[in-house]
Amino acid sequence: MKKIIAASYWKEFSRALAARAAMTIGATLLVAIPTTSIAAPPADSSGEVLELIRRQVTAQGAFDVESLKAVTADNYIEISPAGEVDPRVKMLGFYAPEHKGPAPTMTVEDPVTRIFGDTVIVIAKLAYSMNGPDGNLRSVAVRASYVARKIGATWKLVSVQYTGIRPPREATPSHS
Repeated sequence: MKKIIAASYWKEFSRALAARAAMTIGATLLVAIPTTSIAAPPADSSGEVLELIRRQVTAQGAFDVESLKAVTADNYIEISPAGEVDPRVKMLGFYAPEHKGPAPTMTVEDPVTRIFGDTVIVIAKLAYSMNGPDGNLRSVAVRASYVARKIGATWKLVSVQYTGIRPPREATPSHS
């Protein structure tokens, strides 16, 4: 009889011990595992970034190196329409005042914005118009992919890629 009671006691004791261990481990995991909180969505920064892009486009047209420095991050890099990778120093050199020529009229059109916290991507069409050597108005366009980042309290452009847009084909007359 003592053996039956002893076996029953140990069986009950083992269950109780296992239950306590499970509760202790569960409580420890609840405390030890970091919780994931979902931050509030960022305020819509697209207006600020579009203004930053317009400032860059204006500075490019004016060959205003100081304004270009103000809107670009130190680690800024761009891909030119020719496919060249240009770090900030090369881009600033291109817009040095001694290289200034007649500036085209430039507009930022059809922007599409994606916001990822402190990073914003904008894809836009840049339309350029100016008189050619023959005096006729010439228009070209590029698609630009901008990446802006909030550094401290200020938005800065960190990269831009320019891709030429083919002009529309002229309609060929049909032969009837």
